[in-house]
Amino acid sequence: ERLQNAVGRERGDELEGEKVVIFSQFRSMISIIEHSIKNKFPGKKIYKIVGGMKSSDFQQAIDDFTNDKNGGYFLSTDAGAYGVELQASHYLINYDQHWNPAVMDQRAGRLRRPGQSHPVVVIHLSVPDQDKIEARVKEVLSKKRELYHDVIEKLDTAGAGMKDGD
Repeated sequence: ERLQNAVGRERGDELEGEKVVIFSQFRSMISIIEHSIKNKFPGKKIYKIVGGMKSSDFQQAIDDFTNDKNGGYFLSTDAGAYGVELQASHYLINYDQHWNPAVMDQRAGRLRRPGQSHPVVVIHLSVPDQDKIEARVKEVLSKKRELYHDVIEKLDTAGAGMKDGD
């Protein structure tokens, strides 16, 4: 139900032709999501990559998803967050929050690539704030992003006065 609500649809067939990428850092969660999609949207194509797959199977799943004109779901652990191009996708759902903000950016970067011809909707699912662990992860992510931006801003400012060859 979280997935269906995330894309704002009442029925799975309204996603006809649209491609949805779902990242989770947990292989077991990918299996649960796959099972849920199969039950809720029978007949929808599901492509999946997880760590430990043969590279030929890995690439075949990406190619099949990219070339599928009917849309579908692409499920991936963070094994698919590096060096993979998924710019044929319409939606990115981060099923869980990674503790490292760069990983979250890397996931979105798989869809926002040269050749992307339509807007990409990025959705970060999270449990209600009563969940102390999830709330703490969100807090840490926010602080890390602030620190990153502060450091980059200071480096940009420090480098502004330098000349070529300094």
